[in-house]
Amino acid sequence: MSLKYENIIRQMTLAEKAQMMSGKNTWETVDFEKYGIPSMFMSDGPHGLRRQALADKDSIFYYYKKLIEPRHKESMLTEGNYQLILPEDEKIFAYLRNTENESWLVAANMSEDTISTDGLKTIAKEKRML
Repeated sequence: MSLKYENIIRQMTLAEKAQMMSGKNTWETVDFEKYGIPSMFMSDGPHGLRRQALADKDSIFYYYKKLIEPRHKESMLTEGNYQLILPEDEKIFAYLRNTENESWLVAANMSEDTISTDGLKTIAKEKRML
């Protein structure tokens, strides 16, 4: 990934990062003028791909593509009940995905600090019991 985008991502708040992943609508990403990130049209079909600047392998398009890839491979990332954990924490983005048979704790350390997962495991177990 380009150093330009790594620096922008470091500056973004956790809420902005989450908003970036949710999108403006079904077909477009959210734009962030203060970071110089335009909204992008996303599509699996040829019309969407032609609208992208595909020549630059360090483009934000390829970065998004890499981020979205696991969602297509692991159904638990998109199915089941969603519970945000620690919504006020600026260092940890974490959520639980629950189905009748399975639970996943998904967590990302958004800081450069080493953070223990013990607290998250405890919270996840308590929420799963509800």
